[in-house]
Amino acid sequence: MVLIFKLMRLFILLSFFILVVPVRAQITNYISYKQDCNAGYLTVMDSANYKLGLKQLGEIQEKYGTLCGEEFILKAFCYHKLGKNRKASLAMRDAWAARICDQGYLTQIDGFTWHDIAVPFNKRQKERIQEGYKLNGAQMSKDYDSLLFLVEQLNDSDQRFRSQLTPGDTINLRFRMMERDSLDMIEFIRIYDKYGFPGEKVCNLFSMMYYAFFLHTADYDWFYDSMKERFMKEVIAGNMSASIYLSWFDRHEVAAERKAVFAMYGNPNHFKGSPEEIQKIKAKRLEYGVVNSFRVPFDLR
Repeated sequence: MVLIFKLMRLFILLSFFILVVPVRAQITNYISYKQDCNAGYLTVMDSANYKLGLKQLGEIQEKYGTLCGEEFILKAFCYHKLGKNRKASLAMRDAWAARICDQGYLTQIDGFTWHDIAVPFNKRQKERIQEGYKLNGAQMSKDYDSLLFLVEQLNDSDQRFRSQLTPGDTINLRFRMMERDSLDMIEFIRIYDKYGFPGEKVCNLFSMMYYAFFLHTADYDWFYDSMKERFMKEVIAGNMSASIYLSWFDRHEVAAERKAVFAMYGNPNHFKGSPEEIQKIKAKRLEYGVVNSFRVPFDLR
């Protein structure tokens, strides 16, 4: 009888939990997620309305059940600006415990001085950041060492002949470089087919370890044509950052002697665009999940 009573009580508690606590969705489309984040970035970075920004970020977190690392950092930034160091430190712990989806958010937004957030932290608040690092390290891909070795090999191979190029180089040297590039791109596809896109799901900022090599692949039509749609699916799935994808896309346009569509590749000092053109560029970027707060042009330096 006692057992039956306990089971009935458990059933009632579970029923209450199911009815009261909503089932939160997980991020399945990172482009849609980032588009939802756009208003929050504009509120914080353009209007400096940190309280409203926190409210908007809270609504996004409620909708998706989580935030990406860069949005947790934006949350910490808001608390920092409001002088709430304890809450800022908790958000920074969450930020480093989570995955950075797009490293461009940490470098391409004017005024986003996220690296200053921890300056006024006390000892306990700084310890929280270390806790976040440890939590993140526990999530590192089991293939990290293998992938790191492979991409380092690609980086070395990529520079083998490029480092020898001069304005008066020989056609033979360029041919050897192109031949080497073809072998490297075939190797990258092999890595991709075996492990998936080697990006931030391996560890935070992993894709930056071979960024130069990756941009060079955009110079070759056969690679671009064969991988463009596959990479787009990786952006949607959150395995490849939108900023890297658009930089790669624009590099291909420039290599084909066309104008960069998204102003995500090229010397920023050579960029010329009217306010109307800049707004159009921002709108095009947002279609792929790059918020309007990103610098126009993108500064690779």
